[in-house]
Amino acid sequence: GAGLEDKPEIVALSKIDAVSKDELKKKLRALKKAAGSAPLAVSAASGEGVPEVLRALAAEIRVARGEDDAPAARTSGWRP
Repeated sequence: GAGLEDKPEIVALSKIDAVSKDELKKKLRALKKAAGSAPLAVSAASGEGVPEVLRALAAEIRVARGEDDAPAARTSGWRP
């Protein structure tokens, strides 16, 4: 409510260091299906995926400020 559904979002799966690679693939597929967009995978403990999340956030901020309205900057099509 209150317009939240209209706001941009970045979907991420955290604690990826705590699961096996096979389990991670399953969880990413399930999250993609539920969210409707490809999630980013991140681990605060190992730092894996952190640069990609920061880039996605920076791209969303640029779009929101009108500094970069290229479709590739949107998280729905963004790839690290």
